[in-house]
Amino acid sequence: MIEFYHLNPTLMMRYQPFMNEVVKNKAETASMEGWMAGIYVRDAIGSNFSKSHRYPEAPISFYAEPEVEEEAPQFTDADRFQAWAMVFNKQFGERKGVIVDADGAEVTDSNAENTGGDANTGSDASTKEETPEA
Repeated sequence: MIEFYHLNPTLMMRYQPFMNEVVKNKAETASMEGWMAGIYVRDAIGSNFSKSHRYPEAPISFYAEPEVEEEAPQFTDADRFQAWAMVFNKQFGERKGVIVDADGAEVTDSNAENTGGDANTGSDASTKEETPEA
């Protein structure tokens, strides 16, 4: 305390912001400690009155790094538009009675014969009855 009596107001003004920060940090630390103790008390009381609630077996870590989740693949605007266009074309074709493949191309009976399937039924072309040409 002897230092206090030897300080002039100019030196005290230099130390004032630092001391305010120290006091603020101490208050925040005390508040956090009280909050953490409250969590443990809550868990202790809850574990006594509820069979489903258990007291933590290990200390609760409040400062642990959050687990990094695997990020979903990022789609560009062009990818999203292409997907939307494919769905729209398919729905539009269904309303008009036209069958559209995944690429958005219209499937006709001639296309179905080339691919080995019937455009209307999805069955194999070899099961169709062929009429002999005269």
